Amino acid sequence: MLFRSSDRHEFIDYVGMALGPEKEALFHWADVVATPSICDEAFCIAAAEALSAGRPVLAGKRGALPELVEDGVTGWIFSGEDAHDIELGLRRIERDKSNLSEFSERCSVAAHRFSRPRVMRRYEDIFRR
Repeated sequence: MLFRSSDRHEFIDYVGMALGPEKEALFHWADVVATPSICDEAFCIAAAEALSAGRPVLAGKRGALPELVEDGVTGWIFSGEDAHDIELGLRRIERDKSNLSEFSERCSVAAHRFSRPRVMRRYEDIFRR
């Protein structure tokens, strides 16, 4: 889900799968990317891609999402799995939306933790041990 808000209106779009230039355009358009999850994913590529695009993430509290998204720093973590929980997360964003540009700057920096070269080095270190 991608979220975009302004002082005059708010809206939410569920986008589903997007690739290449379409995905890049969506990240440019969105203020926030939501990544709710109903399972314990080992890694959420959508959240990592949003961070690398400088977009804060509204993330569910499952699997690797709380490791990817630092609550109140690179996005927001919400508990639960249903629409009500996401709505509470959106209300929290509404309170913090004046800080979205600060969130965006921190997202770009944080995303480097998950760059391909860094992840590869970590795996190599594990295998060496």
